[in-house]
Amino acid sequence: MIENREVAKAVYTSLREGRGGALVTLIQVRGSAYKRAGAMMFVDAEGKTTGLISGGCLENDVAEVAMQVLADGIPVIRQYAMDEDVVWGLGLGCPGTIELYIQPVTTDSSRVIYSWAESMLENRASVMFTLISEGKEFGQQILIHQDKEPTGTTQYLLKKESLMKWAYHKLSEQNPKSECDSIRLGKGQIVSTFANVYVPPIELIIFGAGHDAIPLAQLGHITGFKTVIVDPREAFNHVERFPYAERKLIHGDSLNTELLPISNRSYCVIMNHHIIRDEQALSFLLESEAAYIGVLGPLVRKNRILDNIKGQGKRVPKPKISRIHGPVGLDIGAYTPEEIAISIVAEILAVRNDHTGGFLREKSQIHQHSCNTVLQA
Repeated sequence: MIENREVAKAVYTSLREGRGGALVTLIQVRGSAYKRAGAMMFVDAEGKTTGLISGGCLENDVAEVAMQVLADGIPVIRQYAMDEDVVWGLGLGCPGTIELYIQPVTTDSSRVIYSWAESMLENRASVMFTLISEGKEFGQQILIHQDKEPTGTTQYLLKKESLMKWAYHKLSEQNPKSECDSIRLGKGQIVSTFANVYVPPIELIIFGAGHDAIPLAQLGHITGFKTVIVDPREAFNHVERFPYAERKLIHGDSLNTELLPISNRSYCVIMNHHIIRDEQALSFLLESEAAYIGVLGPLVRKNRILDNIKGQGKRVPKPKISRIHGPVGLDIGAYTPEEIAISIVAEILAVRNDHTGGFLREKSQIHQHSCNTVLQA
């Protein structure tokens, strides 16, 4: 979760200053809730809170429990059952039952937490496992990084190869969810863990620095995407027009992965309003790992660009074409540049979250919450 970066910053600062506090993690949701599993709140030694684990319903009460956990030095799990009629009557909007894991964070015993906060602030993908089964191992943690050795004093989890594989699989997903999992240790023993997953924000790469790219870049920034503008025209692609984006002055015939790295977490939109530059951008992206390729303009124009690429002797198999979204965006009747930007970002979120982008009306459940996975160790 992107919002957990502020929590990580508070934890990191507190530990660096030798103060500590208590960390609250939402580990399970049953029914409806304002936040999903993985949401966090930090309560420092003075009682100041950072982050939310509900819509404001529980924070004060949980902060008091957190201060007691810090004083006792023992992690706990607390369950909060919210009566829907009462909660909706108060206008709080967070009915359901949630479980919270509340742990002390101290300079003496929180190496994993410090490493987690550091990884978050450095935008490095990671999975932090916490044992939540009752027993002597309760509360033990290990942090599995994508790009370095795990952090943790316990060998209890580190030896579980299936856990490592599961973590790496999670980190390869477009939008991995934090969730509970059960590990089978043999001889019938099953222990429960909570996996808190963090992956860096997705990358929104906009080809074209025209007028309609400005609201798209702004909305991408607000949504939390890392935003990049690709356009060779210095008169258009400059900081005053795109203050929150990285800008690359690359000519279409010079596009390559060294100048512009593209990963499976890159979501690209082609809106040069120039048929040759659009063709160069699409040809480049079809050979990349881009998760999403949006092409502005009518269907006939997109097909013309594809035909031109094929006419150059380039083979474009169906799996590559399936990543193209053209015309780009969800069908919301968008007309202005701002409305079009909303439709494009909405479609990107739908693709990333593996949703269809339809109405929520009459749906009994918006998010799926589960704690049923059993990993064979």
